Amino acid sequence: MVWRVKPLSVDPHRSKGAASQAVSVIPDAVRLFLDRAAAWHVNEPWTAGESDCIERICKRLDGIPLAIELAAARARALPVQEVENQLANRFQILGSGSRSLPKRLQSLAAMVDWSYDLLSEPEQCLFRRLSIFAGSWSLQAAEQVCVWDGLDDKNIADLHARLIDKSLVVVENSPEEARFRMLETLREYALAKLDLHGERQVQHRRHADFFVELSENAEAGGMLARQRQSFARLRRERDNLRAALR
Repeated sequence: MVWRVKPLSVDPHRSKGAASQAVSVIPDAVRLFLDRAAAWHVNEPWTAGESDCIERICKRLDGIPLAIELAAARARALPVQEVENQLANRFQILGSGSRSLPKRLQSLAAMVDWSYDLLSEPEQCLFRRLSIFAGSWSLQAAEQVCVWDGLDDKNIADLHARLIDKSLVVVENSPEEARFRMLETLREYALAKLDLHGERQVQHRRHADFFVELSENAEAGGMLARQRQSFARLRRERDNLRAALR
C-alpha cells in the first residue's frame, strides 16, 4: 500500500469554534516555520506584515518541509522580508542546514540532487523536459513535446508514471482529463538541468509548436459542441499559451 505524503498546507482554513463560529486556523506550513524559527531563538512577536511575508514564503516553497525549515533558519540572521526577496535564488539561500543531518537533508539542492540521481537516464531526461510546461499539462502534451532525441514515445507513459510514483510529478484532479504539474521548486531545478544539457531552446520550440497547433485546431472547430470543448481546453492551457507567446 502506498501512502502519499503531500506538501504541508499553505492556505489558512476555517474550523468551527466553541461557539460554532468559523475560526481561521494557521496553515501547517506556517506553523512549521514559526516552530523552527523558535528553535533558532527567533520567536519575537511577528508584525502583521511579517506574518503575511511568512505565509508568502511558505507558498513559494510549495509547503516542502525541508525548504521551510531552512528558510526559518535564515530568519535568525535576516529579516523575513529579506528571506522572501532572496527566494528567487532559493537553491543558494537555502544552502545550509544542520550538519548533524544526512548530507541530502543539509540543503534544498542536496535533497533534490539526491532524488534526481536516483532516477534512470530516461527518467532524468523526461523530468527536465517536463519543466518547460507552465502550470499543468496533459499526457498528450508530454508525449508530443518531450519525445525527441533520447526518449521513445512507446515508453513515455510508463516513464511519466514512474515520476509520479517518485513524487516528482503531481497528479491534479480534473473532471475533463488527467492533468499533471510540478512543484515550482522542482520545476526551477529541472529548468536548470535543461539548460545544463543544452535542451531549453529545442523544448521552447516544441512547446510553442504544440500550442500553436492546439490553438489553430480550436479556431477551425466547426460544430458548436466541438468548439465549446476546444475552448474549454484552451482555458485549461492558459498558462502554457502565455508561455508559448513569450
